[in-house]
Amino acid sequence: MNQNLETKMRETNRMSRLGFWAALIAVALLALYVRTYPLRGPMPWESASIERNARLSVYLNMKQQFVSMASQMAPTMSSNDRLQWAEERTQETLRTDKNKFEDIVRQTASNMKNAAYPRYRHHYLLEADPYFYYSLTRHLQKHGNLGPNLGNGYFLNKYRRAPHGVKERRAWHPYLGYFWYRLVDFFRPGTSMMTALCFVPLLICVPIVVAFFMFGHVYRLNLLGIICGSTAMLLAPIFLQRSFFGWYDTDPYNYFFPVTILTLFFAGTEEGKRSWIWGTVAGVVTAMYPQFWSGWPFIWFLTFAGGVFGAFVFLLGRKSFYQNPYLWFTVSYFFSSVIFLALFMHPVNMWDSIFEGLFILPKFALTKVDPWPSAFLTVGETRPTSLQKLVYLSGNFQLAGFAVLGVILSLVNVIRQKRLEVFCRWAVMMFIGVMLFRMAIKTERFVVLFVIPFSIFVAFGVHYLCEMGKELIEKKIPSVPTQKVMRAILISFVALVVLPVTIISADVIWRSVRPIMNDTWYDAMIALRDKTPTNAVVHSWWPPGYFIIAVGERGATADGGSQHRMETYWLAKAFVTDDEKTAAGLFRMMSAGGVECMDYLKGLGLRPSQVEKTILEMVPVSRESAVAKTSLKLSPQQENQLLAFTHGDLPPPPSYLFLYNDMIEQNPALTLAATWNVEKAEAIVAQEEQEEKIGFLKQSRGLKTSYLDAILPVIEILRYTPEAELLRQEGSKLYFKNGLSIDLNTMDPLLNLPEKNLNGVPQKLFYMKDGELIEKTITTGNVLMTSALLVKRGDVYTTVIADPKLIRSIMFRLYYLNGEGLKLFKPFFSNNDPGTKTRTVIFEIDWNAFEKESANKDVSTAKETAHATA
Repeated sequence: MNQNLETKMRETNRMSRLGFWAALIAVALLALYVRTYPLRGPMPWESASIERNARLSVYLNMKQQFVSMASQMAPTMSSNDRLQWAEERTQETLRTDKNKFEDIVRQTASNMKNAAYPRYRHHYLLEADPYFYYSLTRHLQKHGNLGPNLGNGYFLNKYRRAPHGVKERRAWHPYLGYFWYRLVDFFRPGTSMMTALCFVPLLICVPIVVAFFMFGHVYRLNLLGIICGSTAMLLAPIFLQRSFFGWYDTDPYNYFFPVTILTLFFAGTEEGKRSWIWGTVAGVVTAMYPQFWSGWPFIWFLTFAGGVFGAFVFLLGRKSFYQNPYLWFTVSYFFSSVIFLALFMHPVNMWDSIFEGLFILPKFALTKVDPWPSAFLTVGETRPTSLQKLVYLSGNFQLAGFAVLGVILSLVNVIRQKRLEVFCRWAVMMFIGVMLFRMAIKTERFVVLFVIPFSIFVAFGVHYLCEMGKELIEKKIPSVPTQKVMRAILISFVALVVLPVTIISADVIWRSVRPIMNDTWYDAMIALRDKTPTNAVVHSWWPPGYFIIAVGERGATADGGSQHRMETYWLAKAFVTDDEKTAAGLFRMMSAGGVECMDYLKGLGLRPSQVEKTILEMVPVSRESAVAKTSLKLSPQQENQLLAFTHGDLPPPPSYLFLYNDMIEQNPALTLAATWNVEKAEAIVAQEEQEEKIGFLKQSRGLKTSYLDAILPVIEILRYTPEAELLRQEGSKLYFKNGLSIDLNTMDPLLNLPEKNLNGVPQKLFYMKDGELIEKTITTGNVLMTSALLVKRGDVYTTVIADPKLIRSIMFRLYYLNGEGLKLFKPFFSNNDPGTKTRTVIFEIDWNAFEKESANKDVSTAKETAHATA
């Protein structure tokens, strides 16, 4: 009898282990499936749906064109009459030109299918940041290192913040990617490195699943709780977006390492375990974390603080010092982590990393007003997070409900158990959850970390709900078969509430993820790589910086890791100014000395507004007359040093400007920096310092809104409407999709947008004539506070409605007018793909022409001065 019972127990345990590993594999396969959409084509039912949507889209677009035509031909026609007339014209077109309609439907369906399942010449990495690590991996492949060794665990990245480069901390992620690439190339020779690296996030997802299942096993959660919790974490929207095929970044490590460390923590703080061994292993794992992410100190602090808290509570409850598992775990954890951090990094590097990691939250959170603008103002991830958005980024409301239920029921379990070790485990988990919740609420970027406790509490909610439900069933229902049925119903109900909606949400998310890089971007980067000198410097707004250094293999003045630095301010100033020599002078300053002149001028005692004024006075003119333009009284040595920063000791390196459609169409961040009034911002800072109070910065909520309210007087909003195509031409009159019409004979514009109650004439019309930008001012009629630019590329006309300052800007003249009428910028490369609506243009700065212009200006200024003196 005993032998039969023992055999049944062994069989039950074996089936439990099989179920555990089968569930782990199923969750891992699900996680991989939703992350590999670029490798799959549409299903048959998806193709049919795309065709239906294409047909409807073409029909509605055709009808809307007739509505716009009616609005321009008969402005007084009522909206109902316009719709009826448009419907009649649409139906008539369908009858008379059905074949053309079907051709357009087929083309639209093809475009929709390509948009849903894009097919490029290459597999591209998803976002800009992965290209930073791609550049390091490429350098490792070509040179056997990440860059020139600077000692103390640092190397020089010569491409970033050109021309000087950046001191970078060594990391293991590029080495992992490189070894994976070598393995792929061994089995499939000829595979491109970029294609191989696209698979790296998928590799990391599998150990993340294993880590969560091990955590659930250590915490003694039931299998359904582990499945639901791991699925919630692996399919959390914010994690899903940062671990797709092609996301060669370090975000996935932020799940593997913390979950593994928590697993070791709870395994090592059980009574009867050799806690010091688990603590040592956890310390080693923690020491590996900074090799993959600079914000690692959060888990180091939380683990150590949780251990100290647990040791204190355990000591109060048991009054035992030597048999305190939390104490021995924490002591061994602290010493092993410090020792291995120093071994894996370097003592100096370790301290720098701890300091930077602990202060990464204030860096993102805009905790002080500054005379200079920060690009973080327009970065969504630096904003505080509302509870609703926190739920959407972490999962959905069903999961949030189970997470709250997990907190409540786990507390109920602690009260019922009345065991010290159970309370300690719960208290430590709550401490970690509260701390990460606070970080996520303050700054959206850290919702990535909050997903970990969120998913664990989901697992708690499912586990304790099922366990308490089983107890209630066994207590209320005496029949064993009925108990089994009711338990199955309970488990099925919970699984159906949690899993389907999570999987459906993930399916919606992956369909919206697209790589920023495409064939048009790639060709532009290859043009930089193959057609420019190796010492070239490329100036652009910061988002494509990593593309330039990784694929273009050229120095970039700004990128995603330097968006908060002053390079972005001067780039914005250069692109938005309407003075060609000022723009070229600012680009020369950054090509020659970066922004070091700012620190030098500050060291001479100048205020920020004086620094800005001095730079803008010096850069447009030649080296010989630059200092004379200012009111500075400098020694010859100081003059030479300052000129080395602003003009360079040697001719500037070959320099290029890279512009692209998003830079123009989504320009608020750039124009906010360009219109920033340093003098006014300086006055606000001085006033606050004088009053010794900046109370709105101490608020935990609404921080960024208050900050924007404070600096609103120092910025200028430059309005812009994207480029509009020609709708039709009637004789000399052009009608555009944005409601603008222009008579080519008289160059008289008219703007008619009934749906926005706009009917009048723009205050200015800009257009090119004989190589000159003409600015026609309209003073009669209903003058609207906006301006328009007429663009002509070959025989194709388009228009742009924008603030006149934008239209006059160097970047608009380069992008829309191909630099026509400008003397210092030469067209170098352009590429346009209507299918992806991507356009890139590259211009070369003509330093010889700039030198001549500066010399001519010096002569003119000297003559004017002599004449005035005479």
